[in-house]
Amino acid sequence: MTARSTCALDGGVSLCAVDFDAGECSAPENLALELSSAALGVAIDTADELFVCTAEGLTVFNEAGEAVARVSTPAPVLGCCFGGIASSNLYLAAGDTVWRLKTNAQGVCPRSAAFMKKMDKLAAVGEYVHEGW
Repeated sequence: MTARSTCALDGGVSLCAVDFDAGECSAPENLALELSSAALGVAIDTADELFVCTAEGLTVFNEAGEAVARVSTPAPVLGCCFGGIASSNLYLAAGDTVWRLKTNAQGVCPRSAAFMKKMDKLAAVGEYVHEGW
């Protein structure tokens, strides 16, 4: 299974391809985003929008790399992540506070073992191969 991964690296945001089966990651490729200051953290949603933490707050970039929203904070945002039941709450760590923003976005979550088992059954792979069909 191959996935794309983003990270804050050297003040910018980088993208790489991760091959989980081979245990390999491609070299980071810097994304051309117009940031007001260095990227301190990053999160991604299911629509491939990037939520980038900076000293001024949070900036949201669409898949084309255009800034579509900004949230100013009184302290630098050092990290962010999605959470809540539907992974639609965005949590920001800014200074000595944690902010929760309700969004229309849904954060990307790691696949659980139960989900992967369900997908294997639906795809009839591994021990779930249907013989005689």
